[in-house]
Amino acid sequence: MRPGDGTGAGAFWIQAGALLVLLGVLAIGGYNTSDNLRHIGYEPSFDFLWEPSGYTIDQPLIEYDERSSHARAAVVGLLKTLLLGAVGIVLASAVGIALGLMRLSGSRAISRLAAGLMEVGRGVPILVQILVWHHPLVHSLPRPADAWEILPGLSISNGGLMAEETVLLSSAFLAMCVALSFYTGAFIAEIVHRAVRTHRSGRLDAVSGVGIWPGPSVRKTILPPVIYQYMELIKNCSLGLAVGYMEIRGTIGGISLNLTGQVLVCLPIAGALYLAMTLPLAALQRRYERRNLEALWDRGIADGSAAVSCAGEERTEQGLKHQRQWVRRAAELAVVAVFVAGLFSALDWLLFDAVLDASNWQECREKGDGACWAIVVRDPDALFYGLYPDGLHWRIDLALGLLLVVLLPPLLPRGRVRSAGLVLTAASPIVMVWLAWGGAGLDPVASVKFSAVQGLLLFVVLGVALSLSFGLLLAVARRSTLPVISGMAVAFVEVVRSLPVPLLLLSTSVMVSYALPPGIGLSSLLYAIVGLSAISAASVADALAPSLERLPDQRNGQDASALSQTLRDALPGLTDCVIELVRNTTLAGLFTILHSALTVRGAFGFYVISIEWFVAYALFFLVLCSSVRAYAGLLARRLEHG
Repeated sequence: MRPGDGTGAGAFWIQAGALLVLLGVLAIGGYNTSDNLRHIGYEPSFDFLWEPSGYTIDQPLIEYDERSSHARAAVVGLLKTLLLGAVGIVLASAVGIALGLMRLSGSRAISRLAAGLMEVGRGVPILVQILVWHHPLVHSLPRPADAWEILPGLSISNGGLMAEETVLLSSAFLAMCVALSFYTGAFIAEIVHRAVRTHRSGRLDAVSGVGIWPGPSVRKTILPPVIYQYMELIKNCSLGLAVGYMEIRGTIGGISLNLTGQVLVCLPIAGALYLAMTLPLAALQRRYERRNLEALWDRGIADGSAAVSCAGEERTEQGLKHQRQWVRRAAELAVVAVFVAGLFSALDWLLFDAVLDASNWQECREKGDGACWAIVVRDPDALFYGLYPDGLHWRIDLALGLLLVVLLPPLLPRGRVRSAGLVLTAASPIVMVWLAWGGAGLDPVASVKFSAVQGLLLFVVLGVALSLSFGLLLAVARRSTLPVISGMAVAFVEVVRSLPVPLLLLSTSVMVSYALPPGIGLSSLLYAIVGLSAISAASVADALAPSLERLPDQRNGQDASALSQTLRDALPGLTDCVIELVRNTTLAGLFTILHSALTVRGAFGFYVISIEWFVAYALFFLVLCSSVRAYAGLLARRLEHG
């Protein structure tokens, strides 16, 4: 037997040890769970599934009322999820292809416009986009009695799209469709753009003769990541609960769970329904990925050394020059005109007609029709520090300053200063947690007093540290020749990437709280950090997998340049993982995005949660995600130059 083939005596004991550790953790957790459930008098049961649900669901698609069973409510939630997912996939594909081809346009104006829209779509969290789109549909459109007629027999109101007096599509469904299609479409557009730009044969060979759909060679490259985006879209349907769209998360995983208290039954059922939709897509994605990888190896370019064909780019530019100039110019002017008109309308609301000074919402509306930024800027300290004790604000300032300082060492040239700085960077998460929470000589501060900004900083710092560490272990474990080790890693990654983030966070919080010994608990913020880190770790493992496949044997430690190349190859995927973690912070508890608004609005005299909060969050996350991409670009250049 060869060493490392997974069949030797050493391999047997390693796998046996891993199994014993796993079984031991499950046994201890199971015992504690049983003990905790016995103390609270909870007994899991499936009997409630056949009892009347006691709640109604708008547009249930099948016969349903409050007398129907919880099981039937789950079926209704599944059907509504499938409907939203199917419509979202069609719309997102159309948006993605359109934006991707606009990004490839020879017109600089159209290309930059598409790039800007893609950056907004990918940088603003999906929950924020859902709330931003839903707010004007509900608060700006008229009531159903005064609905606007858009076509004969077809009207729109704050209740949705109506035919006579019947609601065809609710406002919640419309908001979800627009948000999901724009968000997912932005990612699909980037996939189309990268695939066509980097394809060996250039744009003219990659795009079919009619110039609408990528050709066969590019479709093979595009399909795996696009299928993954379809999975993400279906998982994001679980956010419909935020605007009242009752899908799986809102029915069996939401209202039924709350009414019956059967959390250990409802959550697995909801998870199983989502897995039934996403696992087939995951299997299809893996199949195409394996085919593409095998094709790359057969052609001898799996080491990543293939370059973009300069001749193909030249042919592309020559082809564009032969297009009719007046058609391109007319299209460019039309797109720019529409964009400029929309931009000026947005600027009027955002800046020119905005109100910056008002003591309450009514005064704000009396002073102007623009954005009421007074609700955001009236007390910046309260917005940033939340309910954190006044005399301890220096700790948050110091933690933020430390975060900015530790970003510098990775950008420095090799040397002792960089090595010492990297040690500080590695230790910074512990120091920042100590400063924020206190303890060990500092006054403790409860996490409920943190502002949303503080919570986000802790999420990002701890989440990045934990997810990168755990993700690297998962990536290495998946490549192990020991079947037990690789099997556990693969199972963890596939299950985590196939379930919605809100459902995973809720399940993590419930299961960990039950599995801990009686009397021991964690703050909700720590539960969320652990859950998001585990979710992000699965994405990190996926991002590292291609680079680890190309990593040569490093046992002698002599090929540092190859290791540096591996890091450069993995950096774009890791950057996407960090940005995904930043966006997912809004999903912790589903409504965490409202934290700042709920904690400080009363002090300002504003008792209205308005769209200004959501727009402010959108701009904040857009700047933050763009900054992460810019920092990753600087880091990539530093790795390239050593």
